Amino acid sequence: MTNGNPDKKTAPVGGPFLPYLSASYGPTIHVKNEPAAAQNQTSYIEAMKIRNGGLLTVHLGRFKERTIKDCRRCGQSYSCGCGRQYRSYEEKGTDVALGAMMVADAALRIADTTLLVSADTDLAPALATVRAVNPAQRIYLAMPPGNTKASSHLTSIGDLGQFFIREQALRDAQLPSIVADPETGRSYTRPTKWS
Repeated sequence: MTNGNPDKKTAPVGGPFLPYLSASYGPTIHVKNEPAAAQNQTSYIEAMKIRNGGLLTVHLGRFKERTIKDCRRCGQSYSCGCGRQYRSYEEKGTDVALGAMMVADAALRIADTTLLVSADTDLAPALATVRAVNPAQRIYLAMPPGNTKASSHLTSIGDLGQFFIREQALRDAQLPSIVADPETGRSYTRPTKWS
């Protein structure tokens, strides 16, 4: 869970805001070995709302169900012994929403710096457009743990700052293990797996 400022309750017009973008784990989405994924996401969003008030804007994409295709090499189908096809879910709309927000912010001159916390090369066109609509915009890539270098698809935009986020820095930035809503008295507990 990401920490926020509990003292700020509303964002001034044109002022700072904290976007949260993700795909929604609805009741029909089942995450392998994580039956509580949908509830964990809901609790996480509620805890962030409590901590960040009006600064937080939530943008949820969706998951699209897809059948896993046959093996390209041998043609073997991916199915279990009963003949049922394996299925997976593909996140839809999150990257596009993030890219559109970055471009809009740069075009409207909402901030002088774009900070992208991602190694996703699908966002390279959005970064290139940020640079095109506002050449003076500073752009930084914050690479999540597990990444050893930024992709050339991202760095080809040119004149980017970049740094790597340490695992410990993420742990230090988590919300408290329990976040209580002072208005309702309801508490949200961080899943053990997230600690």
